[in-house]
Amino acid sequence: MLTTDDVVNLFASMRTAYGLQWRGGNVALDAWRRALARFPVEQIHAAANKSLEVYVDHPPTLPQFLQLLRDKRPRSTYLAAPDMDRPTVIGNRVLTAILRSQLGVNRSTLANLVGLKNALADELAGAEPTESWVGDLQQQLEALAANHDQAAKADELERARAAFRRQRGMPEHTWRDPARRGREAA
Repeated sequence: MLTTDDVVNLFASMRTAYGLQWRGGNVALDAWRRALARFPVEQIHAAANKSLEVYVDHPPTLPQFLQLLRDKRPRSTYLAAPDMDRPTVIGNRVLTAILRSQLGVNRSTLANLVGLKNALADELAGAEPTESWVGDLQQQLEALAANHDQAAKADELERARAAFRRQRGMPEHTWRDPARRGREAA
C-alpha cells in the first residue's frame, strides 16, 4: 500500500535528479499520492528510474509519470477473439485494405461498406468463399468507397478535432488546421 512517506521519498528523489526544475511540493503531494495509489511501490520506483532516461531535460508531469507506470503494468484482461465464419474474416480483411487505400471514409460511407460486406458474407450461408466471390466483394466495396463524399469526410474530421480541442480547453484560434487555413486564404 502506497503511503504519503513513499510519495515524499519519490519527490525527494526527483528533486535530487532534476534540481530546481522539480516543483512538486505539499500541494502536489496529495494529488500524486491519490493518482499513484493503485500501483505497487516497486513499480513506482521503476517508473522513477525510467523517467530519468525518458525525461532527460525536464521532470515528468503527473500524466507523463502515469504513462510510464501504465507501460510497465501487466495486462490483466484477455478477451478471446470472437468466433467468425470464414466469409466474415475475409470480408473484414478486404474492407480493411480498401479503407487503407482510401485513407478512410466518412461515417455514413463506412456504415454502408460494413452493411454491404455483411450482406455479401451472409449470402454465402456458411459455404466456402471462392476467388470469384472475393473478387466481387472487393469490386463492390471499392466502387462504394470511391463514391464517398470527400467534403463530408473532411467536415467530420474537423468536427472531431474541434470537439477534442474544446474538451482539452484549447483556445478557439487553434482549432483550425494550419494547412487548411493556408488553402482558405489563397
